[in-house]
Amino acid sequence: MAASRSKHEMRHENIRNLDKFSLWGLADVYEHEHRGWPVKIAAEVAFALAVAVKREADRMGDGFKDKKEEYTATARRYAQECIMHAKRLSSEALSDVGTNYTSLVGVGMPNYFYMEYITDKKFFPAFASLLE
Repeated sequence: MAASRSKHEMRHENIRNLDKFSLWGLADVYEHEHRGWPVKIAAEVAFALAVAVKREADRMGDGFKDKKEEYTATARRYAQECIMHAKRLSSEALSDVGTNYTSLVGVGMPNYFYMEYITDKKFFPAFASLLE
């Protein structure tokens, strides 16, 4: 009889497969599990969620004002969480700032992940706009 997988093993499997989740699937996994993830992965996922949810909000027409405001507020929360995680990251070596994923939920990830870069309006205007 096969042994059941532990929560740790399942969480580790989810981290390896984060690039396979849909937007709302990734949001659900993030909400329930990010506290047990390495800080860098939590920061990257929060960044991708912030940008992806903001895109969804921007696609909504005027008839969806309440939902658009809700999505924008959610995107801002993810952006703030990304910043909270990013402040804890080291940036002393190139290996510290290289990203783990090229894309998450349709969001092209930065090649390098450190505070000054991800908050720069020239490079990531959609993300930076959530911090204003």
